[in-house]
Amino acid sequence: MNTKVNCDVVVIGAGYAGLIAARDLIEAGKSVVVLEAGSRVGGRAWSKDTALKAVLDWGAEWVLPAHHHALMAETKRYGVALEKAGETPLPRWQVNGKTVRASVAEMVLANPGVQKILNRLEAASAVDGDWQLQTLAGFLADENPNDVALVNAVLFSLTGANPADLGIEMVLNEIRYHGGSVLETIDPTKISRVEGGTGAIAKRIAAELPEGTIRFGCSVNRVEQQGEIYAALGAFGYVKAQKIILALPLNVLKNIVFSPALPDRILQLFKNGHAGQTAKFWALAMGESQPEECFISGHPFQLTYAKPIGKDRDGQNHYYICAQALIDDVPDKSHGALKALFEEIYPGQTIIRPDVHDWVSDPFALGSWHAGRPGQEAALRSMREMTGGIIFCGGDFSDNWSGWIEGAILSGASAARTFS
Repeated sequence: MNTKVNCDVVVIGAGYAGLIAARDLIEAGKSVVVLEAGSRVGGRAWSKDTALKAVLDWGAEWVLPAHHHALMAETKRYGVALEKAGETPLPRWQVNGKTVRASVAEMVLANPGVQKILNRLEAASAVDGDWQLQTLAGFLADENPNDVALVNAVLFSLTGANPADLGIEMVLNEIRYHGGSVLETIDPTKISRVEGGTGAIAKRIAAELPEGTIRFGCSVNRVEQQGEIYAALGAFGYVKAQKIILALPLNVLKNIVFSPALPDRILQLFKNGHAGQTAKFWALAMGESQPEECFISGHPFQLTYAKPIGKDRDGQNHYYICAQALIDDVPDKSHGALKALFEEIYPGQTIIRPDVHDWVSDPFALGSWHAGRPGQEAALRSMREMTGGIIFCGGDFSDNWSGWIEGAILSGASAARTFS
């Protein structure tokens, strides 16, 4: 392949942000080329069909209809429905050597120390403070270890990172997104999924773009400014444009050479990357009752939940169970080892065909959803502004809802408005 193209704007990356930016620019009359290194659209929103005709989300999964207004507008535009998460009403807590079945609210009420920590977090989120260099682990260092274990179990679904690597500012931002409540996002009555998976909307956006807009297999390894023109270069050749939108995960940007070089603080941000280290595991299960959602410490799987599938011809209930874990906590990813891990959590279920997607080793992501390290917020804010004719956008760079599909949509739309 030796592509040589000129256009108004080149968009690098066909995740949600890149697709939204491209669509909105084309609707504004701009000529656009989208360069995607992989073979599909959606980025870290990746849905796959299964043998039982169920769709599983291996990346982004959850929707908060009361908060995610931009995503809800996209579901309406493309006629995509939502489905309730369907979690069991009483999750199981396996923390501090005890097993308890209780709602999150009940768990908090039964543990005053946990309530104290959550109150501290919510109070800190309501004011401007100098949190830039503090980690979540540092913020909790003086608290009771048993209370900290419970709080970390609650927060894992929000952060997907080691508390020792995670900047407290990122946690406080999450609380702000959810109206100042730590518990708002993990209330199962307020969480939904996209029917057909989150990748379904990305595919519909891509299908709406003019034929040839998206070029797959085009990995960009260099971005150059040549006077008033910008060029994206790779083994495919080059695309020259008046403007460039880089809609890529933060952790892959270290693989691109910029000429002229970007400021050192930005290059250091690329080098360090964000702290999201989560892998997702899915396994088919059979059992009499739906497996509970579990919040866990002291086990590689820190969060598990089930998606009901239905009954087979013999009346056996089928479920898909998802587990999330820090990838370094699961060194053996063989089917036998994963099956054993699922069975430790759900001994009453028959576990079949466990599988994993390791986002940290995925060359197109090199990390899971955004989890900012200490001190990164200032550099990220500077990247949200246009650098000459270059804009960085995506779920890792959004002003609001960073790390969520909502943030990617907002960021992509903002980039398009800037260049329209």
